[in-house]
Amino acid sequence: MIEQDFFTSEQTESSPQIMGTVTEVIETSTQTEETTEQPSEETAENLGIKEITASVAEILTQIKVSTRKDEIIDNLHKELMQHKNNLQEAIIAPLLKAIVREYDRANKQYRFYLEKSQAEPQSELFGKLLSEFEMISFSLLNLLSDYDIEPFVFDAGVARDSKLQKIVEIIETEDPEKDGTVADCVTCGFRNINTTRLFRQAEVKIYKQKTT
Repeated sequence: MIEQDFFTSEQTESSPQIMGTVTEVIETSTQTEETTEQPSEETAENLGIKEITASVAEILTQIKVSTRKDEIIDNLHKELMQHKNNLQEAIIAPLLKAIVREYDRANKQYRFYLEKSQAEPQSELFGKLLSEFEMISFSLLNLLSDYDIEPFVFDAGVARDSKLQKIVEIIETEDPEKDGTVADCVTCGFRNINTTRLFRQAEVKIYKQKTT
């Protein structure tokens, strides 16, 4: 009984020491796990900054790509519009020239019959024919105006303009003041209403002083 009490007493006295040791081991293990699993506040902040920086860089890249795409699309649109305008001009220009030629024919006939009617009395039928040529000329000019083309003429006595005039005949004169001036405008010229770009030169007769 004495031995049993001795051992029992010894175990009871040793238990607090053993329990203390076990508790220390458990706490140390727990602290180690917490240290391993949870990063420091400084490390977490660095990771957050890196993520934000990466996100911003990606957004900037997307913006650059988007801007570049818009620039490419704008350039393509401009090229297509330029091609469309050039194509329209290439198609329409010959048609406008044909209309100008028809106007020249109709206007020439109108001027011929007008001069004839002024020289001698004409019949009523002749007057109607004159009106028809006048109406055709007027209609053709309106059609050209729809495409921003207008006629221009030169009055007699106006100085020669090599850019806007095409000389079809030279008339000699003894008057030095008439030298190099317009004697008559045979056919009118045409130009663009908005840009004043020359479409066709006016055909004129020019005076030239006789040489002795």
